[in-house]
Amino acid sequence: MTQVMETHWKEALMSQAHDTLTDQLRQRLREIKEGKQGQDWLRGLLEWLLQELLEVEFAEFLGAEPYERSEARRGYRNGYRERGLITRVGRLTLRVLRDRQGRFSSELFERYQRSEKALVLALQESYLQGVSLAAHQDRRPARCAALRSSCAG
Repeated sequence: MTQVMETHWKEALMSQAHDTLTDQLRQRLREIKEGKQGQDWLRGLLEWLLQELLEVEFAEFLGAEPYERSEARRGYRNGYRERGLITRVGRLTLRVLRDRQGRFSSELFERYQRSEKALVLALQESYLQGVSLAAHQDRRPARCAALRSSCAG
């Protein structure tokens, strides 16, 4: 395939991907407006967006989209592993993609990071100021329970 044809093909794929992403965002917005997302709509939206970003980051790492045959390909997909990430909007479950050589590491979060850094920094500051996590339990029981379980294991 000539360089011009490959460039044109990639531009067409990027345009199609943009249209697909825009369509998906419109669908999410409709669901939110219709109340189909429930009260956890922000958590669901963030989880979906981070998953899409992981897919894009992985495709760039490999140098090819799924099922794309390319001279620039630097590896192959090898499934995924589920990964929990605690954020301000709740616990997210992400599917982190793997390559056959095990070289891929997302730059969206650190390798062993399990919670959002801002939340961890706030907890550290609270500890230094002598604020007990138990004092906040009645106001945010789900978050406190999630934090306790992530600290324990």
